[in-house]
Amino acid sequence: MSSVFTHMIPVEMENYLSEVSRVLKKKGKCLITYLLLNCESSDLIEQRRSKLDFRFEGKGLSYDL
Repeated sequence: MSSVFTHMIPVEMENYLSEVSRVLKKKGKCLITYLLLNCESSDLIEQRRSKLDFRFEGKGLSYDL
């Protein structure tokens, strides 16, 4: 899964990981990549100096760093 979780809200990620766990064979492996928000990237987003902006709105949800 290449950067799949980067585009999900937490409740969707929990469901997705639950399904991966359900269908993965015992001792199976799953390769997952994602972008990590840290203090530096969050600060750049707040200052609107980042090329990536993870704020979202929709489905009665909103998230602003």
